[in-house]
Order: sequence, then C-alpha cells, then structure tokens
Amino acid sequence: QFAQILQREYANKEQLGDQVLIELVRYAGLNQGALYLRTQQADEDYLERIATYAYGKKKYVDHRLEVGSGLVGQCVLEKETAQLT
Repeated sequence: QFAQILQREYANKEQLGDQVLIELVRYAGLNQGALYLRTQQADEDYLERIATYAYGKKKYVDHRLEVGSGLVGQCVLEKETAQLT
C-alpha cells in the first residue's frame, strides 16, 4: 500500500505526507500521528511538520522544530524512538 502511495505523483510534499500518514495511522490502528520532514543545510537543521492526523480527521497546523527541541527533536538527535502511552 505504501509503495503504491509513493509511486503516485503529488503536487507537493504535504499531499504526499498526508497520504502516507493517513495510511500509517489506519494500518497501525492509531488515533493520531504527525509526519516531519528534516531539512539539513549548512547553517540550519530543523524538522518541518508536513502532515498531521488526529481522531479521524486531518488537522492543518504549520510547525517547525529545531533538532534537539521537544520530544520529537530529541528523538531525532538521539536517533532513538520514544513510545508514549
């Protein structure tokens, strides 16, 4: 299913992110999720949230995190996952 999503053409990264995240949330039986895209440049290293999904509907929220900031940024920095219950 993910391979089919990745093979389709999308107008932008947000549309691709939406489709990947919706499928992942449904597949894993979750009720919410977020998908971040990491951007690394000479003077910047940050995460841009490109898709969110919560409780059966899409949420439109722009968000940017520095690597190492917050729970998501810390997971990226440490290259480890965190599981919340």
